[in-house]
Amino acid sequence: MKLFFNGLMVLLISSSSILADVLENASQFTVRVRTSIDYSFAEDEAGTVYGAGFLVDATRRYIITNAHVSGRGNARIEISFKGYEYEEATAIYVDPILDLAVLQVDNTLLPEETSVAKLDCSNRYLNGIAVAAYGHPHGLSFSATRGIISQVRTYEATDWVQTDAAINPGNSGGALVDLDTGLVVGVNAMGFEDTQGLNFAVPMKPVCNILNSLNDDRIPSPPAFPMFFASDEELDTHLTVAGNIYGALPKNIQIGDQLHKVNGVDVHSPNDVLEMLRSYTGEVKLSLSRYGSSFETSIQIEPQTPVLRRSYIIMDGALIAEDVYPERRYRDGLFQVHSLAAGSLSEQSFLNAYRLILSVDGEKPKSIKHLYELLKAKKNIQLITRSWSDRDLFLHDYFVVNYTPYSVELNEF
Repeated sequence: MKLFFNGLMVLLISSSSILADVLENASQFTVRVRTSIDYSFAEDEAGTVYGAGFLVDATRRYIITNAHVSGRGNARIEISFKGYEYEEATAIYVDPILDLAVLQVDNTLLPEETSVAKLDCSNRYLNGIAVAAYGHPHGLSFSATRGIISQVRTYEATDWVQTDAAINPGNSGGALVDLDTGLVVGVNAMGFEDTQGLNFAVPMKPVCNILNSLNDDRIPSPPAFPMFFASDEELDTHLTVAGNIYGALPKNIQIGDQLHKVNGVDVHSPNDVLEMLRSYTGEVKLSLSRYGSSFETSIQIEPQTPVLRRSYIIMDGALIAEDVYPERRYRDGLFQVHSLAAGSLSEQSFLNAYRLILSVDGEKPKSIKHLYELLKAKKNIQLITRSWSDRDLFLHDYFVVNYTPYSVELNEF
């Protein structure tokens, strides 16, 4: 009995020591992230956001965090390592689908005691492994919450690592760490409110793909894939063709077809498709089925335009850019009021955030530069805008806004 007790004590001390080492190492690659936005795109909100991130490349000074922490452009970003003051960083890539961003520390000299996170880029089975969500939950800097990975699942057409490790405000963008190996297996992203144990992290495979593309000087963007897919939650299938995004459906493909392979490789979710074709330009072979019969076809694709290369206009506190929704953007080609600064001249004009601009003095803008010329050409302009209707029988409501712009600036990429 004494030998058993001694052995148990040795095992507990050893496990405790391993856990302490893993968490100490996490504190050396984790950073605090502080982001401030004056004029936000529709995906973000103006104000200051606090979150976490972690160092993945000391030479290039790359830090991984969430897109909702970094913002999707037009943001001032600062990071700080443990024991150090905040310093400036730059967003060099923000993914339009994953809640993911890559930052670069502006200062070329990193603290000597920092370490680089080791990433699990494998396809290994993660269900049931013990993890810690590391970050700054509720302002408690450089701390962790423990749990296990429940499963890797597709939710709302995106793949997530589901865990019962609590992911609270301040954890966002931090590392989800395997407590046995110290490897990072996910990027903490979100938790469901008023639930226990329903928390989600971005898987590491797409993170590794993005970093590889950046290291090879390739644009890491996912493809401008022409189709979107419907999910059958009961059967856990997610690749039924449901419609088209960029133009008409490709030749030989129709709604209801099932996609099974891309370039001869099995795919099971929209994420699988996008990750296979990240940075890719050219012909893609698709294997599909229709009513049980298999067939093949091919399409041409190219990467999406990077989010950080969006051109935009600042007009008296209003940020105006392309429509944030790709289906509507391609179909209608309208420009959207993404946000209005509180108390600004634009807010006083009843211009309203999220409305689409149909015309300026009766003329439909053909490009962001054309819209800029229309807005700054005259002192008094008439805008016709469109928004979702509150009335039961109508999809849209239309409004006339008479406005005199005072300051109009074009930020063009």
